[in-house]
This record gives sequence, structure tokens and C-alpha cells, in this order.
Amino acid sequence: MDIVIVGGGIGGLTLALNLHHAGIGCRVYEQASEIRALGVGINILPHASRELARLRLESELTRVSVLTREAVFFNRFGQLIYREPLGRDAGYDDPQYSIHRSELHNVLFAAARSVSARIGSSPAGNASASRRMRAPRRCAFATQ
Repeated sequence: MDIVIVGGGIGGLTLALNLHHAGIGCRVYEQASEIRALGVGINILPHASRELARLRLESELTRVSVLTREAVFFNRFGQLIYREPLGRDAGYDDPQYSIHRSELHNVLFAAARSVSARIGSSPAGNASASRRMRAPRRCAFATQ
């Protein structure tokens, strides 16, 4: 029996990858028929980047994001208000990344596809052959 994950967003795909990593079968169902660039820039804090690195996504994240070293705030006249080190520069063992939400979603989606048993448009896996991919893994990703 597989675990069903409703929603192929950042949370759903991360959960699917964690379940796969633990050897637990799952299926991710997403209502959207395609993955599109949505959202704005976000920060992946050190505790989150540690979990993503555990899923072997660190090199891909480093490729598509900016390594965040500090936050600096200025007033409208350009005068420094506040400066704070972030990530490894703040003493954390893991980095902090600044990334567009859609880039993070793309990294997670590609990783989920690479470990999925089936990619299709129906929960039962009755998708056309052109939308189905087989690999010797345990998680499946399907869209409705």
C-alpha cells in the first residue's frame, strides 16, 4: 500500500522525496495539468537546506540559487539600518539560499520524477503511454 499525497507543491514533493528516501511507497496527485513558474523569491534557511542536502539536492540548489551570506537593510537615503550574517557566515553548519519559488519547485519536481515509478494523469495509472514513465523506484507522481 502506498501513501497518498494530495498536492505536488513544494511540501508535497519534499514529502514524497523523504518517503522515497525512507523506502516508503507513495503517490503524489496534483490538480494542475502543468508545472508553471509561480511565486516570488524565498529563503531556504539552514535547517531546511540541511534536509534538502540529505535528499541529495544540494548541488542542484547551489546551481540555481544564490548563497545568502548576510541581510542588510538601508533606509531610503542609503544609510545602514541593520546588518546580520546568515547561513554559514552566521555560524550554521549548513548554507542559506535565496531562490525563486519556481526554481525550488523545479528542482523538487525533477528529483521526484527521477525516483518515481509512474508519471501520469490519473490516480490509477491509466495515463497514455506518452505521459507514463517507468523506473525501478517506489514513488509515483500523477496529475489529474
